[in-house]
Amino acid sequence: MSKQKIKSLILIVLIASACLLYLIFFKTSTQHPDSTTSATSHTPMNTPVNSAPSSITWASQSQQDTEINCQIQINSTNTLRTTEQTRDCFEYFLSQSGEKPFQQIQKDFKAFIQANYPDPAQGQILELWGRYLKYRQAAAELTPNAIQQNDSRYFQQLFLQNQELKKRYFSIAEIEALFKHEDDYHRYTLQRLEIINNDQLSTAEKAQQLKRLTEQLPSDLHANLKQLSQLDDLQRLSAEIKARGGSAAELQQMRQQLVGVEATMRLERLDQQRRLWKQQVEQYLTEKDIISQSNLSPSAKQKAIQQLRDRHFISPQQQLRLKSYETAHQQGQALDFAE
Repeated sequence: MSKQKIKSLILIVLIASACLLYLIFFKTSTQHPDSTTSATSHTPMNTPVNSAPSSITWASQSQQDTEINCQIQINSTNTLRTTEQTRDCFEYFLSQSGEKPFQQIQKDFKAFIQANYPDPAQGQILELWGRYLKYRQAAAELTPNAIQQNDSRYFQQLFLQNQELKKRYFSIAEIEALFKHEDDYHRYTLQRLEIINNDQLSTAEKAQQLKRLTEQLPSDLHANLKQLSQLDDLQRLSAEIKARGGSAAELQQMRQQLVGVEATMRLERLDQQRRLWKQQVEQYLTEKDIISQSNLSPSAKQKAIQQLRDRHFISPQQQLRLKSYETAHQQGQALDFAE
């Protein structure tokens, strides 16, 4: 495969990953502090959320064994305190789409809010719900102009268009409360793509910038994403180095920039173990082929192969792991040593 094809393939994978991430709402239970009001978690004043009359079913069929994810908060004056939990409640009801008609979802949500939240919060929640529905419908129709989906700029424009769209339906404070963590995550994803696709940077420089970017994440996102991002970055940058025949020194430098010296040493020990395993398996398969192609009887071949297997692979775990390589070799498939 040519370098250009490899580069194109990597770009397509990155863009597809970003698209998937963009379409999935990033959820977190962290509350957003509000310096202007002192709020407490709301316990419904009329009927507790989880003890509504049995004749009323708020959940869809697939949600019957789950608690209603609706912890909308109100303050001491019974007014709405908008947080990400407000949006979580909206999304809980909207996730029933496909199991319930949309009109039924709207009716159920309104009934739920009227049964569990007092005025004026009740009216404020329903008014925000209406704006959220309009925003969601408009967001689904966004399409960047004159840019193909296989271009990383497509997602940058999509994000910017979405930011402008939010301003049409929500105040700045509401955007911060409802979407902060999702927006932080999308910015982080787009910045990662920009670094990875920057041909002006060496792999060590990419690793350094990716590490710095991850360290700058808010504490809650950092805890969730650090290990996942580092693993993904290691795989991508290692593949980039190997695809163009980079040196072991370059691989080492990249790893040190990304995960530090100690982790790099552990990775190098793992590389050595993989090389030894590969040599061991390849030698065994070569000798097994010689036995299989000999003039020995079938029973003698089977006995000789088992003796060979026992000599090369002592532990039952190794022999169990070996089976997949034997099967792939017999079927003429390339052996994957997870390098």
